[in-house]
Amino acid sequence: ESKDFVMLQSMLHVSFPGNNYKNWLQDVLKFFETKSGIDKHAFLAILSTIANTEFSYIKASQYNLGTHTPRYLFNYLDYILWNEYDKNVKGKYIKSNLSEVQRKMLLCKDKFNSFRFTQNNSVEHVAPQNPIDGSPAVRQLNSFGNLCLISSSTNSRLINLGFDGKKEYFKSTKSVESLKQTLI
Repeated sequence: ESKDFVMLQSMLHVSFPGNNYKNWLQDVLKFFETKSGIDKHAFLAILSTIANTEFSYIKASQYNLGTHTPRYLFNYLDYILWNEYDKNVKGKYIKSNLSEVQRKMLLCKDKFNSFRFTQNNSVEHVAPQNPIDGSPAVRQLNSFGNLCLISSSTNSRLINLGFDGKKEYFKSTKSVESLKQTLI
């Protein structure tokens, strides 16, 4: 359970890096102000409520804005993927009882086990905007399904590589910047 606290707080922290946007932290402090002791279930519930509330502020029309897609959306999805892995996939060896996504998670278990939220701020197009390797153009280039959040330095290395080139790069690196990208 303690890992849940760390991951939720880390996700919120990297999603709202400026001191002006730490409203979630104010909500946590208000929670503790009214409590005489720490109830870990209540604390986890308040963190989950904060995360879900922040997600509810994002409108469906904001999902397909390319590089202007809210960064929180990517971090929230990575938290959901991590939580699914941690609660329902981690430690399993029999693949027949798992969904297709869970089986893919199991194949990437080392990356899921080592995932940590970091201050990634660069939206990467999985299928490139201007492919240099002859890859075909993608119709819904700026849709959420074609985007992931990675570091600026990684994004610079991958600029305009096709899907196969990006896949090889991420398979060869031990770092994990996005669980969504890992599954893609």
